[in-house]
Amino acid sequence: MNNRLFVANLAWAVTADELKRAFASAGVVRDAFVPVAPDGRSRGHGFVEMATAEEAARAIEELAGLELHGRPIRIEYRNERPERNRERAGHARPGMRRFA
Repeated sequence: MNNRLFVANLAWAVTADELKRAFASAGVVRDAFVPVAPDGRSRGHGFVEMATAEEAARAIEELAGLELHGRPIRIEYRNERPERNRERAGHARPGMRRFA
């Protein structure tokens, strides 16, 4: 089971520290991250890593809909990104010629 969570519908003012404090009621928070756009604003979502899968499940159950800065958050398990295969991404496909 996964202990990494995706948190959606964050207000732009929410920081990683606020996210960490909010999720601390569900268990030990290993890490919290809120991606920031070049203009300095939050991108409206974040990631939280709980210490165990049980704590992650508890966070989803207890904190879904919690309001941070007036917006109800949505929480789900973070989908792991599949490792990219360079061949399938269009690089060095068999039968393709390269022009010098």
